[in-house]
Amino acid sequence: MRKREHTHPKKGVDSSREDSKDMLRLKLSSSAIVLAMIASASASALAQEGAPAEPADDTSTMKTVYVTATKRDESAQDIPIAVNVVDGELIADKGVGSLLQIESIAPGVQLVRSPTGKSSTGVTIRGLGSSPGTTLFESSVSLFVDGVYAPRSREFTSALFDIERIEVIKGTQAALLGKNTSAGAINVIPRKPGDDFAAELTASHEFELGSTTILGATDLPLSDKLKLRLSAQMTDQAGWTENIISGEKATELEDFSLRGVLVYEPNSDTDITLLVQTSDTDLSGTPAEVVISSPIANMLQAADGYPGSIDGTLNRRNSNGLTSPGEPAGESLNNDRAQLTANFDLNGFILTSVTGWSAYQSDGTVDGDGLAGNYLTGEDNEKSSQFLQEVRLVSPAGETFDYIVGGMYLDNLLKETSQTAANYPFGPAPGVNIAGAYAGQYNQTTEAWSAFAQGTYRFTDKIRGIAGLRYTAEDKEFLASRTLLSPGLYSIVLFPPVAPVSQARSEENFDYSAGLQYDVSDDTMVYVSYGKGTKAGGFSDQVADLSDSDFDSETAKTLELGLKSSGRNWQLNTAAFSTDIEGFQVVTFNGQQFVISNTDLESNGVEAEGFWQATENLRLMANTTYAKARNAITGDRIPNAPDWTGSIGFDYDRALGESFMLTSNGSVDWRSEVTYQQDPNAAVRGEAFTTLNASVGIADADGAWELSLIGQNLTDENSASFAYPTPFVQASSATSEMPRTIALQLRLWH
Repeated sequence: MRKREHTHPKKGVDSSREDSKDMLRLKLSSSAIVLAMIASASASALAQEGAPAEPADDTSTMKTVYVTATKRDESAQDIPIAVNVVDGELIADKGVGSLLQIESIAPGVQLVRSPTGKSSTGVTIRGLGSSPGTTLFESSVSLFVDGVYAPRSREFTSALFDIERIEVIKGTQAALLGKNTSAGAINVIPRKPGDDFAAELTASHEFELGSTTILGATDLPLSDKLKLRLSAQMTDQAGWTENIISGEKATELEDFSLRGVLVYEPNSDTDITLLVQTSDTDLSGTPAEVVISSPIANMLQAADGYPGSIDGTLNRRNSNGLTSPGEPAGESLNNDRAQLTANFDLNGFILTSVTGWSAYQSDGTVDGDGLAGNYLTGEDNEKSSQFLQEVRLVSPAGETFDYIVGGMYLDNLLKETSQTAANYPFGPAPGVNIAGAYAGQYNQTTEAWSAFAQGTYRFTDKIRGIAGLRYTAEDKEFLASRTLLSPGLYSIVLFPPVAPVSQARSEENFDYSAGLQYDVSDDTMVYVSYGKGTKAGGFSDQVADLSDSDFDSETAKTLELGLKSSGRNWQLNTAAFSTDIEGFQVVTFNGQQFVISNTDLESNGVEAEGFWQATENLRLMANTTYAKARNAITGDRIPNAPDWTGSIGFDYDRALGESFMLTSNGSVDWRSEVTYQQDPNAAVRGEAFTTLNASVGIADADGAWELSLIGQNLTDENSASFAYPTPFVQASSATSEMPRTIALQLRLWH
């Protein structure tokens, strides 16, 4: 019988408008914490009543989850870091096939997708991170693939398949993890090959939208020392915003991804892993809807033959077009990655070399106005390539003093060419229309190297002190130009021609962390930590004067107090945190261009996560995060930062006779109201959003197959997942959250 060992669910609660919903979300959040407390109390009571230390059937015990967040293989319960772990089984049970869906399985993570339908993505953890923006902008929440840094937000579009686990690492982690982790990091760990031949196939079809996903994987033991795992996934995902002109839906996604993982173990002291992955993704359609109309917007729609086509409601319907009404914008994206990791055991010291290369190319068209006509359109081509080398030495664990020392080198090249044209039949004065076209060329090179060290000193058997330091030197060079294609106010005043201009930035930063950890008992630990992290400054391609396009670095400092406790069949983790960021890099769309500016902000809050293996068959899960993230200067909300996120869920299996198993899980997930612009009133807000999700299935008791029906957002709730001022027409546009989906999924193992 297959053991279903899950590890985690999702998000949170609040509102600032609707009092009745406020009370409901507050009750849900309170319930999440209470459920965890009940689990703790119940387990303690069992222990006091003399329950056996080990159950007769260990299926009711909590699984020990090991992570690499500290660059060691350590239990997530033993490290003084807030880290959520989502295992691959949960990813499969939820039918998640893309990193764009990660917020549905990872607590406290919020994703914002580009409103144009392109692959640019913004990510936040605890209300801190980045909105989708310009090509050159890097996220404050970094993505790692098996510990190798992925440089750009476009890589969050990648398929999520054949995954061992995902580690969501919270707080400021720059001292150990490095580049752009001032607000946290997400580490995706692909599955490695097993020792025996194995094969599996997963096929699913979603009925509401008409989406299909097929995943295949196989383990091939080539010899006693060499083993290979091959996996591939094909996805055809339909969009959920209908264009009433063409009848097509946005954003449609087609993806094919292929990965090979080769592990070579010549002896007991050496292992070498080669990972090679490629993916091709096509996106089609602009999902933005005009949700607050204006006389100008209505006039333009009527001029293109579609009067009254703007209903001013967020209802997953729009009426836009690229160069003609209904024509979809699109993007073609290719991601390639190769990385080589070698571990050498030197009498208990582990020497690790990590070599990573990644590249992507994107070609796309943009419907910038969100209307039926071609009032603001663009084309762009983007190429990025990166080389990374890290070497580190890890001392034996469990000594009075253990440590990690290492160094990292990174080289990144980003090239972008674009053409943008405006053709509005009005302007600031009679006869002066907002029109014109230009072409832009932008090259940026980034070279960085760093040295880092972290040590743990055991003062006693129960008290440990941890300290880390990283020195980073980073150089960026920016070469940009802008060429006039057709004259007009747009291409002469707003984005004027610029001869090739070169700029450079050089920064040296010291980041650090320190903490104290106390073991209250064998199963309970408390910790306090403080860390500083720096995200380097950069350049923007969206300013009028390209010779003055740089923005400053941001510095985050996080204080965290946490507790981790677990028993035979329960687990409870809580943390209180306070983060101050000086010079936070805010990216916002003002209706004309993406603007990057520096401001100060703060985020204070608490989070709790609990699991209770109530019986051999039933597992209960709950988590909630309260993060009050505000602009420290104005007191306003910051973009993409709900005060509350959370989830309450269950996982239940039981035998159906001797041959079959019933499998099921469900959750209620929520987030509170959220804004999407630096000025909270510049666009509509995302109302509080709560979803009901469930799946039920039947499986072969021997673990050969499983057939499941998976439902997400079963009550078909909706809210704005992103919002912005509609360019030049004094209106507001937004994109919708994903609607109800119901998928039939078949999994086969051999």
